[in-house]
Amino acid sequence: MTEQIIKENRSQRLEQRLMLLCSGALLLLLAYFSWTTVYSSDDYWYSTFWDHGLSRYLELMDYHYEQFNGRTLVHALAHIVLHFGRGAFVLMCCGLCTAAVWAAGKGSGLDRQKWIPLSCFFLIGILCMPLDIFNQGVTWISAACNYLFPAALSCLMAASLSCGSRWSFLLAFLCGATTEQMGLASAVLAAVYAVYGLVRRKRFLRELGCTIVSLLGTATIFLSPATANRAGTGIRMDSLEMILDTFRQAILREAEILTGNPAPLLVMATVLVMGAAVLWRRKDWKWAAIPAGIGTLMLAVGALGTEGVRVAGFVAAFVSLALMAVLLMAGDCSFAGALTLTGLAAAAVMLPTNTVEPRVMLPVYFLLLVVACVLTAEVIRRPGLPVLAGAVLTVVVCVPAMVGYWHNYQIDLENAAYAREDREKEAVRYCVDYDMTYTWVKADFDPYFRMKYLESIGLPETGNVDFFSWEDMPFRFRCGERVLVRSSLITEDGTVLFPLREMIETLGGSLEWTAERRAIGLGDRVLELEPVENGQFLVRWTDDAGMEREIMVTWILQNGDTYCAADLLTQGLDLQIRLDEDAHCYIVDTR
Repeated sequence: MTEQIIKENRSQRLEQRLMLLCSGALLLLLAYFSWTTVYSSDDYWYSTFWDHGLSRYLELMDYHYEQFNGRTLVHALAHIVLHFGRGAFVLMCCGLCTAAVWAAGKGSGLDRQKWIPLSCFFLIGILCMPLDIFNQGVTWISAACNYLFPAALSCLMAASLSCGSRWSFLLAFLCGATTEQMGLASAVLAAVYAVYGLVRRKRFLRELGCTIVSLLGTATIFLSPATANRAGTGIRMDSLEMILDTFRQAILREAEILTGNPAPLLVMATVLVMGAAVLWRRKDWKWAAIPAGIGTLMLAVGALGTEGVRVAGFVAAFVSLALMAVLLMAGDCSFAGALTLTGLAAAAVMLPTNTVEPRVMLPVYFLLLVVACVLTAEVIRRPGLPVLAGAVLTVVVCVPAMVGYWHNYQIDLENAAYAREDREKEAVRYCVDYDMTYTWVKADFDPYFRMKYLESIGLPETGNVDFFSWEDMPFRFRCGERVLVRSSLITEDGTVLFPLREMIETLGGSLEWTAERRAIGLGDRVLELEPVENGQFLVRWTDDAGMEREIMVTWILQNGDTYCAADLLTQGLDLQIRLDEDAHCYIVDTR
């Protein structure tokens, strides 16, 4: 018997070490994605907040509070992370996930030996979440501060309320001051604990105070004129019919996001099934399987049904989850029950708005994932095999994303090199060959992006950015020593068109372009242009021999710029144009 016990203990220790190794590997994988993420327009702007001293920082913060929103806390975090770069973002992502696991283990009262499988299950769920939620809510740095950080902070708040920590009031205020969504959800979290304490005839004044403090934190966001204006325009409350239609559209959008990948459905089903298993084991409540079974069935209906059925299915599934949360609290699983209700509240507060995006579903997924992992870790006695199988599957699923993120990271490194090399040139090169499947948004011709990108690399906002693609790079132009920002256009019949104004002005010429007269002057030559049908100009001029000449030239208008065929330049203005394929540009000069 003793020998058998020794073997079993050895087996358990080996299992624990393997799961610890697995947890470390999954955390490194999350660090990889955090390190290889690329910046967005907002990231470029927020990275500049600390560049010009405290006084300028406060000016920018005040401007943001007045013009954008009142999320001072989360954006201050974004400024710090972006100021120090990708390394700080890796620490933030890995630190927040580690803190959430610690809070889950502490708040739920799990045995310490179960914290390791809890960590593994949680990281598997994070890495296997729907890609659009991952791109928008985890690896978009600004959004991670707005959604990942508040979700992890609410886990810490739940743990502090479960343990009666003196940090509860501070965490309640900080959670309230994060975002509108999680501010209101954190107030729900504290209120749930207050009601729980009142019903159990235990302490509830601390929890009631935390509810008030959390609402005060949320009020700091709504004091911003920009937030108040967004709330007024984003929430449609004109009539009951409009409210119901808004709710219906929001539920459909949330359902679409949550059914784009099996992970959210699996997480919600796990909360239901494992919740029933825990209640069966702890309280012998076999009937808890009834709401679990109904909720799981409704999830399937919501995922597979048509539009009307989908709405009904997800409403029923969320009601089942809420009922399971209440049962968990009644069965002495207050942490799991309260966090489930908080996740549902985070989804519910978005229903009156028209702003349901994948990133706003991250807190919902995150909190329900924590609950699912806590319940699973408690139910499964030997989690080693499920953990290892899940980890292997996670790596296989993540391989395409790893390649895509690495590709985007390499493009980012190229653009950083161009920014250093082109500081004294007419335009900063910027390659747009990002794989959009593995990033949130990489704008190119968007003026806001261009302005914030130039600002982030220390160049004037009015500067030029030369956007190009290596995969489909049009030929550019060199006029004298200057490479033009605009490139050639090619019509459907293969005609190459040249940017007229930029080329003429670069060569020292002038354009008169009014409704009454269109004329080009370069040296002693003056061309008169008369628009005719089918996108052509009739071009007239007097050549060097005094002869009157005229030709028909193809032209188009693209983004406010006029492009014309080469005949206008070579015949009309007597310019010399040759193609340099190695340099990928046309060399244009006077004869």
